[in-house]
Amino acid sequence: MLIICVTTIGLVSWALHLMQRAVDDRDLSFMLAGLLVVCAAGALLGVYFLMESYWSFMEQVALNQSTMLDGELVVNGSSFDISGLFAD
Repeated sequence: MLIICVTTIGLVSWALHLMQRAVDDRDLSFMLAGLLVVCAAGALLGVYFLMESYWSFMEQVALNQSTMLDGELVVNGSSFDISGLFAD
């Protein structure tokens, strides 16, 4: 989270620098570059929040899934012996 925050702050400060230079030089290209950098910072935050939601969802799925270890089925903390079902 800290790396994302520092990167976003760096991108926004760079965009402000570009836009200030655009005002000083009366150049539209610096303004457009600043706009693109701000869009990149916003996209970075958007992807971060989407991935955070995705990982939270995947953790919940992993907690609710059934697991089978050595002929023993574990479902939501309850254990069932199913070794007889797979006997030769």
